[in-house]
Amino acid sequence: MTDSEKLKIYTAMTESTRKWVSVMDTKAGFLSALNAALLGFIWTGAKLLEGGGWQKGLAISVTASSLVSLFMALHVVLPRASLKKVFGRHTAYVDGFKPISFYGFVATTYPIGEDHRFLDDIKKLDEAALIDEALEQHFTISHVVQIKSHWLAVAGVLLKISLALTTAALFSKVFFNGK
Repeated sequence: MTDSEKLKIYTAMTESTRKWVSVMDTKAGFLSALNAALLGFIWTGAKLLEGGGWQKGLAISVTASSLVSLFMALHVVLPRASLKKVFGRHTAYVDGFKPISFYGFVATTYPIGEDHRFLDDIKKLDEAALIDEALEQHFTISHVVQIKSHWLAVAGVLLKISLALTTAALFSKVFFNGK
């Protein structure tokens, strides 16, 4: 397999992985919308906080759980403008890697007016260096997707708990008149 063929394959792998970032961001938006709707329902629609006893306690628990879930879902879509923010610490990979396809690195390393230096550095790269760049991007993006997936999984569990507590509060309101 030639370097040119490898470059096409590895670039395609990286693009495929980048699409997973969009999938995770879309899921985060969906969870955020569900949490916002649930909070609106609890506070205005069902008026569960106006009840007494269990109903009010469950409504407060739903609010807390849903707010934490919303925070986690929103955390997923926050940009990570450096590799340190992706990996959480300095590593040999982060310290030795110059990600020319990562917006944070390019904008920081090549400020406005230094586009000629950026172009010169890019033109110096051979196919082997571009192959490394594609694989390093695939590696980094895979970690980004994993981080997003973790936060979304926790947010989803908290949303399920919120929905279960909402159901219990509604049953309390309907069958026990909120007592």
